[in-house]
Amino acid sequence: MTLAILGILLLAPQSPDAAESERAPSFSDLPSVRYESAISMECDGVPPFDRVLCRFRMVHVEKPEAQELPQYRGFAEKHYRERFDEAYCASIRGWTSPDDRLPGVSAAKVAWFERRQSARLAVCACLDRPCLTSKIRDLVTAEMGGCTVRTNSFSVELARVPGQRTWISAPTSWPICGLEETHEVEQVGARGWRYTMTLRVEGELPPECEAWDEQLSHPSVFSSDTPGTSLLDCAYVHFGPHWTGIAKGGESAEMPSNEAMHQTGR
Repeated sequence: MTLAILGILLLAPQSPDAAESERAPSFSDLPSVRYESAISMECDGVPPFDRVLCRFRMVHVEKPEAQELPQYRGFAEKHYRERFDEAYCASIRGWTSPDDRLPGVSAAKVAWFERRQSARLAVCACLDRPCLTSKIRDLVTAEMGGCTVRTNSFSVELARVPGQRTWISAPTSWPICGLEETHEVEQVGARGWRYTMTLRVEGELPPECEAWDEQLSHPSVFSSDTPGTSLLDCAYVHFGPHWTGIAKGGESAEMPSNEAMHQTGR
């Protein structure tokens, strides 16, 4: 009888908590609670995973704020009035749809390129200033509403809080602005996760670092409790350079010009 009971106990399934304790912490596409961003994490370590080395990959979607669009329109119209001349028009007449060079490119991207190309050629066909002003406005309208996708990858060593499914990094100093960052990963319930990156600074931020003030006041939080689906009103989407906004410090990378993107078919 004793052996039979022992056999039953050995064959009994593990509880979810016990099973989780045998795996390194990891999650995929954890959505941000404030931004159009998501983060994934994979960690390496040895059970019970008191110390783990974790690799993070963040995906961030940038969309112009509504209040920025009028300012952008004014800037773009002035830019195009100065730029459109015979030499420029001659160069863009040779641009071809990106599907000619990149088989498999999305139909939406081809349609957006052709819409912009049609608007550019309409500007070049103008013979007087009223026409030029009208067609440039049409071109700027065709360009507005775009979204840029940026990615950011980084690695962090985390130490487990004894007796908990929570891991925290040691504070790391940035080489700029006197900022210090801390990462925390917490398992919430049987399957949920929460990731928090907190910035701190001793004293006041230098004037050239004021762009980081919002993140000092609001930690970057990603949580499985956040609805992961949202609809973005993007007229088009393209992939920008590696994004360095969170967890690496520094300024965001410069985006390539629209002309450069289309000449290379990117």
